[in-house]
Amino acid sequence: MAALEIPVLIIASTADSQVPTSDAESLHAAHPESQLLIIDDINHVLKTVADEGENEAAYSNPDLPLAEGLMEGIVGFME
Repeated sequence: MAALEIPVLIIASTADSQVPTSDAESLHAAHPESQLLIIDDINHVLKTVADEGENEAAYSNPDLPLAEGLMEGIVGFME
């Protein structure tokens, strides 16, 4: 990550049971010019979840919308 010379957006969430936010923070520390976007209550498949039951169900439900704030963060980074 430290060797990258391009813009980098790192996205993490407090509800991701597969990748802790500390991993994203470590990546950001390795490339301080990166942008770190941490969104509360979204899981690894970028859906809003309130608890572990919703988290598991979200993996197999393609009809759930992407978490609020995610697209805005991506578009803001791209601009």
